[in-house]
Amino acid sequence: DTSQPVELGNDSPSQQQIAQNSIVSSVVSTTMTVVQQQQQHTATVISTIQETTNVTTTATTNGKVIKKHDKGSSIESSTVNQHRHHHSRRKRSGTRS
Repeated sequence: DTSQPVELGNDSPSQQQIAQNSIVSSVVSTTMTVVQQQQQHTATVISTIQETTNVTTTATTNGKVIKKHDKGSSIESSTVNQHRHHHSRRKRSGTRS
């Protein structure tokens, strides 16, 4: 109840004014803090993405890149072969019917 000095008479308006001022300043500072935190968060996300990319790049550069590339190319070629094979099979069945 001491935070709301209603019974203090003449002191009440000035104290309320002080309270309002402190509330406004605290709200402003809180908003600024939130904005700064958001900016920091965005920067953190970006740096995390960059870190992840760097880690991936480093991991693949350590000789794994050859493995990964071979895997990728073999997967690609097998997919292409499967597609061609599937396509020719469809053609054949189409000719039969």
